[in-house]
Amino acid sequence: MHSVNERMELHNVTFKRPKLAQSVKSRVFHFTSKICENCNTNLTQSADNGFERFHRQLVCGLDTLRPKLVDGYVTEGDFFDNTAEEVFRYFAKLLCGFMADSNGPRPKSIAAFAIGSASHNPVFLSIRVADCGSNNPSQVAAHGGLMGLLDKKQRFVNRLICSLTLGPVTYEFWVQLRWFARLELTLFHQYFLEHCRASVDGNML
Repeated sequence: MHSVNERMELHNVTFKRPKLAQSVKSRVFHFTSKICENCNTNLTQSADNGFERFHRQLVCGLDTLRPKLVDGYVTEGDFFDNTAEEVFRYFAKLLCGFMADSNGPRPKSIAAFAIGSASHNPVFLSIRVADCGSNNPSQVAAHGGLMGLLDKKQRFVNRLICSLTLGPVTYEFWVQLRWFARLELTLFHQYFLEHCRASVDGNML
């Protein structure tokens, strides 16, 4: 994964040319359920660019950052800055895409934050950095899908969790559902609830 003129490109020896990771026509990172072009450009492009800047700065500063890691994770004071809102909006957009791909309901509050029409940030984020000696080349890019964390009796979805890995950095992001959202999923979205139960058994959505 490389940054070229504010664009995220995936480089691989099997490619004839670098592939653009973030665009409406991207085949590197894409969802089966398409995000409309307006939301994926005009309304969320600043979040895409903000995340790209943030990731680039993080990777460039890994040598300085590694001694400060706590169990491999970046501590809050090391990565919160003036780009934080754009970074969280980027992950909110990814969460909406994963929900759509899983035939889940439209998460209105998350979507509103993703497109910038709401200021409340419902997304939590942690950042994990691989060890220097781990087998994780810089061009590796992958996501962990969507996983639903349920209560002990598996009646309600308490949390929706996703992850994105770019080279040595893994971003883990999630939303904590309120009680009425948990109840709504249980009563009106049984198909999605069953998917969440399957993810608990080790199958990502």
